[in-house]
Amino acid sequence: MNHETLTLLLDKNPGLLNILLTGVMLPIGILWLTNRYNRKMRESEMTIDMRTHSKEDLRAQKKMVYASLSKILFDIQE
Repeated sequence: MNHETLTLLLDKNPGLLNILLTGVMLPIGILWLTNRYNRKMRESEMTIDMRTHSKEDLRAQKKMVYASLSKILFDIQE
């Protein structure tokens, strides 16, 4: 698509740019910002957890979670 075709398209349909900005770009921008915020929150929570809990405590907690999940899976399979 060359520049002349794009200009002609926007001249004949002036609302097209508005639709593209509000209908496509705005939701994508909001999703990007929300996901970015959630990723940063998750990272900060992990750093706080690592500071407050020792690695052995985290391993013990993971083992308990895996054991309970295995038990649940075994109960479901019966």
